[in-house]
Amino acid sequence: MIKRNLFVFCCIYCLSWSLFPLIRNCLPMDTMEAVYWGNYLEWGNYKHPPFSGFVAKFFFDLLGKTDFSLYFLSQVCISIALVYIYRLVKVMVNERRAVQAVYLSTGILYFNILAVEFNTNVLSVPLWAMNAFYFYQAVRKNKMKHWIVLGITAGLNVLTKYTGGVLLIGMGVYILATQSGRKQLKHIGPYLTCISCIAVLIPHILWLFQYDFLPLRYIAGRGGHENSFLLVHFVQPIKFVLSQIANVVPVILIYFILRFKSKDVLKLSGVQVQFINLVLIFPIVFMAVLGGILGVSMRSMWGTAMMFPVGIYFVLLLPIREEVRLEKVMYSLLALLLIVFFLSNEVKVREKVKLDPRKFAQDITEKWQSEFHRPLKYVGGDVFYIAPVSLYSSDHPTPIGDELELNPWLDQQDILHYGGVVVKGCKSKKCDGGCESFSPKQNYSDTMVYQVDLKTLFGKTKTIKVRYCFMKPQGD
Repeated sequence: MIKRNLFVFCCIYCLSWSLFPLIRNCLPMDTMEAVYWGNYLEWGNYKHPPFSGFVAKFFFDLLGKTDFSLYFLSQVCISIALVYIYRLVKVMVNERRAVQAVYLSTGILYFNILAVEFNTNVLSVPLWAMNAFYFYQAVRKNKMKHWIVLGITAGLNVLTKYTGGVLLIGMGVYILATQSGRKQLKHIGPYLTCISCIAVLIPHILWLFQYDFLPLRYIAGRGGHENSFLLVHFVQPIKFVLSQIANVVPVILIYFILRFKSKDVLKLSGVQVQFINLVLIFPIVFMAVLGGILGVSMRSMWGTAMMFPVGIYFVLLLPIREEVRLEKVMYSLLALLLIVFFLSNEVKVREKVKLDPRKFAQDITEKWQSEFHRPLKYVGGDVFYIAPVSLYSSDHPTPIGDELELNPWLDQQDILHYGGVVVKGCKSKKCDGGCESFSPKQNYSDTMVYQVDLKTLFGKTKTIKVRYCFMKPQGD
């Protein structure tokens, strides 16, 4: 009965977060960007490794190029994470505690409102959960299959986002610093993990050498060296940690209300305590400290995957009574979060929510075709505008981004030959400024303005303007 109730809740939960976001007119920017990265079929891009792009393109094509396909993809990721949270707590303690951990995990904002936008962070969540489970099983049982699967999923984790390497560091510290970990070095298992992980990463590593470590240069450029020493090295890491706490506030509130009269204590083994400290807690602490040392301006979303064990922490370290059932309170929280999501998208007119991407893409395409009487092959400019043109235009032009240097695998001569459209947002009410800063340098048309009225379900309206101009074709 308990498992069945949990299964029903998770189905309703994931279906709700797959369908409810359809109130938006427009997919989130990172989601659209992931699909067009996948269209390149390259083993990387200027921001990240390639796996999220591959997965996004596959789901987008598989389910008929619909917005639902990508919202559903996010919930597939969350569902896999919940399954592995359940499996991990079940083998560590018991089934009832595993059920509690899953219920509490659904209250993490990274698992609901913030998971609507499929991106590298959302895809990292199930991979971190899988890594943690297979590592625990590998150390506990020392079976070859666990070590190999660990290596494959660890490779995919890093192939999704480089922060996946932080979890590998935690596992490495566990292997070297604990007695149970060092015992494994006498067996072939850890070495199989390394081999299988490297095998997964080899295509991306070769790509990095080919394109001069492009994403690593992007990451290096995100440092906060222009800010004060105190802000970059102390305030930023503290803000990062506080932002992670803020994103699990619903879980904290629910937990402490239920914990108030509970004095349950779980007796964990030394191995389990070491695992919790070095594999589940270590990564978030390491990330904050490393960010402070390097002076990197860290975004709160970088902690998305690192916070997947929050439900596990509470269940194992300060458990509520085992007989406590969480269905009603979690259904109530789900309803509340859906209302919050609805209001956040409808109270204020936001361009990134209310712009109709299909109409915008077709309008821009028709303007090009009426001018040059040929298919639109390339589109460049701001990501939010070029992504829908690339995805939804009948010509499906190749996105360039704002600089060709960010996509060095594209043929500049081909771009010059066929030309394209440059689309940029307006930074002032005059909506002036042309394409002069765009690369590659080209003969450009005069700047034109695309204007559209947006409105919410509550009737609030807003007029937005977008600049666009044509890169004139140099070939026939």
